Amino acid sequence: MSGGGDPGDRLARDGFGLLSGLLQQAAVAAPIVYRAAEQCACRHNPGWTAHRAFLGDGPGAARLDEAEAWLAERFPPACLEIGDDGASPGEAAGFRVLSAPPARLAPGVAWPVRVRIRNRGPAAITVRVVGCDRPSLDLWRTPVDPWNVRIPRSLPAVQVPADASGWLVVAVTPHPGHPVPASLPLRLRTEPDAAPPRDLFLDIPVTPLGARPVRIRTPHPARLRVETALGTLALPEWLHNRLHVLPEGIHPFPHLEESFDSLGDETVWLPEGPFRVEARRGFEHRVATAAGIVDPADRSAENPPETADDPLEVFLACDPLPGGDLPAGGWYSGDTHVHWGRTWVYLGDDAADIARIQRAADCRAVAVLALSQWDGYQEVFTPVHHPMGPIDEHSDGTHVMGMDEEYRNSGPYGHVNLLGLSRMVTPVSTGDTRGGPGTPDFPDNAYVFRAAHAQGAIALCSHGIFAFDRVLAALGLLDAADQSDPASWYPLLQCGFRIPVTVGTDANARPLGKMRTYVRLDGPLSYPAWVDGIRWGRTFVTSGPLLRLTVREEREGTGSPAEPGDVLRPATGSWLRVEAEALADPRMDPHHPGPLQFLEIVRNGQVAARVEPGAPSGGEPGDGSDKGPIDAPGDGSEPEQAVAPGDGVSRLCLSVRLPAGPSGWIAARTSAGAVCDWMDNAPSAHTSPVYIECDGQPMGPDPAAADRIAGELDAYLADLPRRAVFATPAQQEEVEERVRTAIRIYRRMAGGDAP
Repeated sequence: MSGGGDPGDRLARDGFGLLSGLLQQAAVAAPIVYRAAEQCACRHNPGWTAHRAFLGDGPGAARLDEAEAWLAERFPPACLEIGDDGASPGEAAGFRVLSAPPARLAPGVAWPVRVRIRNRGPAAITVRVVGCDRPSLDLWRTPVDPWNVRIPRSLPAVQVPADASGWLVVAVTPHPGHPVPASLPLRLRTEPDAAPPRDLFLDIPVTPLGARPVRIRTPHPARLRVETALGTLALPEWLHNRLHVLPEGIHPFPHLEESFDSLGDETVWLPEGPFRVEARRGFEHRVATAAGIVDPADRSAENPPETADDPLEVFLACDPLPGGDLPAGGWYSGDTHVHWGRTWVYLGDDAADIARIQRAADCRAVAVLALSQWDGYQEVFTPVHHPMGPIDEHSDGTHVMGMDEEYRNSGPYGHVNLLGLSRMVTPVSTGDTRGGPGTPDFPDNAYVFRAAHAQGAIALCSHGIFAFDRVLAALGLLDAADQSDPASWYPLLQCGFRIPVTVGTDANARPLGKMRTYVRLDGPLSYPAWVDGIRWGRTFVTSGPLLRLTVREEREGTGSPAEPGDVLRPATGSWLRVEAEALADPRMDPHHPGPLQFLEIVRNGQVAARVEPGAPSGGEPGDGSDKGPIDAPGDGSEPEQAVAPGDGVSRLCLSVRLPAGPSGWIAARTSAGAVCDWMDNAPSAHTSPVYIECDGQPMGPDPAAADRIAGELDAYLADLPRRAVFATPAQQEEVEERVRTAIRIYRRMAGGDAP
């Protein structure tokens, strides 16, 4: 079975075309249904209310109703009611089963079982699922229990008021490769307000569904997403087991239920009916799709569907994106912010897990960050099983990995990423992140940045630009802005600070490589070279689009065009030729599918040129809000522009002639949404600036931007005694004086002085 052809043609043959078509064509994208099957199966689920509020009463909601009806008719969920006719809630004498329709389960496939709790007692009770089978077995601590059933979600609980009803939704997964059990034994625990907890044991009958393993092969590592006829997403057995052993019953980040990373050969168990497979391999390759049907009718009596082990074969490949070979031009993608550890907080045991994910995402460089965290009893360091520096055993000529540090203060200073270290900067954390409430917020992050610089490392603000990061910028310590946005980044550029932009995922909070930093290198890829590229500002950030920017002076003998991070020194009165290109696969982000909506040239915080698919040139202010027209380019001409050539790639190109002056900076940005926001929104990209020094003179500070930042720091300084904990007055005075120094620098800029 190959990935060629229209998978919708095959799905339509057996009725699943209705569901598939609804999800493909509606404003209701597939994730709304597929990410949580119970939201399509039961309106009582809180997530259903949220989705309904999001969709309103328009066509999207109607299509979701149709999808729900189709699923409920073919795969009705089990519903168990528990009545209490006794004197006190939760006592065994008052417990009775009112109804228990069979749960329809397939091997290896997660599907919700609903439990309705009717509380007839005089007080509220809390009911939770605590295990399966016998009282001594805690299901969430046992990868494979005697009944071959696992619950790969956080174990649910519900509080039921007196004389009312409540619901539990339990997603269960029969163990693949074994017969589905005849019943599902659940152990519930009731916790009445005025009585000790009691355990109740329930047997839910099971109707087995046909299922079959499906072997998915790719000629390269890839990130796979498998949608089933049940409306669920399928995972391979090894990942089910890995997720299952965590205390919550599943990793706390839901994206791990949406896809999994394959080195080229994986097998998943799928229920009878149609299925769809999507393969992604970073932003430089097309999305590949394939579809098929699991039909248990062709199984022999000796090989019944619930035990069939002869897999269907699916082969698909992610072809290179036309024009997307950025490494050929020296650009290499990377993730500046990845965690991996041996505690319950993170999935994974060692760097081999990260290497697997890195290659599936085709993320060329990965910064794995050690950190410390207060667990309520002690400071825990995670991970501690590799020294700082390149991780050579998981690096090669195409993918590299390094061990570095996230220094954390969750109070007045924020978190920072330190890249290129040779040894850890201690104490690793300050404030309550290090020792719980009351722990001093000292030393501040200026000490951290200087300690990193003393090793030749670079220091980035981790989660956007906040007040103390502006202090660090004024002191000349901030090397890059990570996870930022135009509204907070542009004012620093306008003050004359040359701060490049970077982005990391904070994996596993997001999938590794969901957003990434592309860095331009002059030589071969290595982890130290990639960090040095950030140091020199040779970057662009993206959550999907690939973006190129060049700037050159339009006169002979001016040399090669400047790229992000470069400084161009044109003569006053000359002209610049600015060229940008953006391209992307419109299917790259399953949550925000669609083509690029605009490509813009930004100069000194304002849009200098803009192109949209099939639309006249326009623009919007530098903070990405409040659309409006702009003046024509400096020579009065329209920018040259081009759109996608019909090869399935969303492509925008722009070439514009601008006057060389004034000095400042030029960058490019693009998005598949309304604004350029590369954090958790529609796919977007933004370059670091090319800096313009007319006649060798750098730009002067923007008084308005400097004055605004100084005012923000005035408020920060006034609030610092409330937000921070200091052990001595001398500590407080040291930090406050650092803030006052930064305020004085910005006040001088507001008066027109250089930084």
